[in-house]
Amino acid sequence: MFVRAIMTPADDLITIRSNQTLKEALEIILEEGFLSLPVVDGETFVGYISKMYIYEKFIESGESDFETFLLEEVRYYAFMNMEPIHDSTYVEDAAEAFFRNRVMFIPVVDRRNRFQGIVTQRSLFEVVLKVFGLKDAKITIYSQDFVGSLVGILEIIQRHGSNITNIAKYDVGIMGTQEISIRVEDKNPEALVERLKSKGVKVREFQPARE
Repeated sequence: MFVRAIMTPADDLITIRSNQTLKEALEIILEEGFLSLPVVDGETFVGYISKMYIYEKFIESGESDFETFLLEEVRYYAFMNMEPIHDSTYVEDAAEAFFRNRVMFIPVVDRRNRFQGIVTQRSLFEVVLKVFGLKDAKITIYSQDFVGSLVGILEIIQRHGSNITNIAKYDVGIMGTQEISIRVEDKNPEALVERLKSKGVKVREFQPARE
């Protein structure tokens, strides 16, 4: 999946131009309840400005009057601590960029570097929840023969009519024992758990689906 599928388009964003004042930027940030605001000139992403950054720069400036300081143009205080990503970037790569740069959103541009929108942490996490089925029922199983056990487990789940949304394997570090975590969509996952147990499967834990 490309980030263009989960980004907030530029037309849906509230932005500010670099030639506007810090006062205008701060007013928008406070009124809208934002942490930061994208700075965009036409189709060019300039950077972003945040409430905290404005206050920090006022203290550093030595200016005694805050209102006078706020008359400065945004262009002198907009900053960008990471490069924009392209709209054809994979969601997985965007996730890595978030972890590397510790930002609240990532600007998105097209191949001609025209600003297209932003990807937020929220939109990315929503995709992760959906793709990995993290809200679905979870069945945790212990096994010392991953491949052999998995074949039998999948057959039981298939016959039960459940839909598998994610499978993960972890080495618990105890005499070759491995933990198999299976997420399933099922109207009655408890019955599936009992069926697995009746077939000799070592179900360690069961977590029902979350809303």
